[in-house]
Amino acid sequence: MEKKIKTRDLLIQTAGKLFTLHGVKGVSAKQIAEAAGTVPNAITYHFGGLDNLIDAVWEHALNNMDYVRIEDYYRENQHLLKTSDGKRQLVSEIIDLFFKMIWSSNESQWEIPFLLSASITEAGQKRIQQWGSSRFAGVLMKVYVDVTGNDDIESALGWVFSVAGGAVIYTINLGVFTAILKADGIPESCYRRLQHITTQSALFSLGLLPK
Repeated sequence: MEKKIKTRDLLIQTAGKLFTLHGVKGVSAKQIAEAAGTVPNAITYHFGGLDNLIDAVWEHALNNMDYVRIEDYYRENQHLLKTSDGKRQLVSEIIDLFFKMIWSSNESQWEIPFLLSASITEAGQKRIQQWGSSRFAGVLMKVYVDVTGNDDIESALGWVFSVAGGAVIYTINLGVFTAILKADGIPESCYRRLQHITTQSALFSLGLLPK
């Protein structure tokens, strides 16, 4: 039983990494099995076929997007909006939760690049929309409106993209950065530096940097 679970997880991890590099349509069941060090019929045995393995990869990747934690934090800390210091704390901690969501030393780090690269396809967009990808953007837009009092949607979205854009670009170009850094993955220190820059920029654009 233990071996069965390990093989199933290995196939999900291997398929996810290959899909990230070559696209969902660019990888065969045989290639996945060979990369995982198992036989082709292992995919049929564990998943019933390649389509079900693709579903399992999507489910695994989406489950790593812990938007609920960010939503809960925002809902439970409305009192912070009463002061400038509180607003700074609210914005800074939401950005911290976002960066913790997209980077973890315990994860294989293919999940976010997979979601980002797959989201440009029609099928990928449909899956992500059904799952609720707009939830993080929705929270940030509420933060912008609550802090500034400006309910202009375009202004709010512009601020959301300024907060998330750097991390998205950094993560989707995982291969480029790991090649430059000569590392297997992007070090946590790089994400932390990006997080600091992102937070300072977000606070500045909201007029919340201490004078």
